[in-house]
Amino acid sequence: MDEYEAGETARGLARKHGVHRSTVARKLRQAGVETGQRKLSGSHELVAEIQELRVQGL
Repeated sequence: MDEYEAGETARGLARKHGVHRSTVARKLRQAGVETGQRKLSGSHELVAEIQELRVQGL
C-alpha cells in the first residue's frame, strides 16, 4: 500500500511482485485505498516543459 500511495502504479507493483495488475488493484481496494487514474500535481507545467524540449529537438 505504501508503494502505491508513494506513487508506484498498480502495473508497476504487479510486475515487481509477479502478479496481475487486477490482483494488485483488488487488494488495494480491499485495503480501502482509492485507485484509478491519478493526476500529477504540476502536470500542466511538466507537459509544457516537455513540449518545449521537443521543439528544441531534445
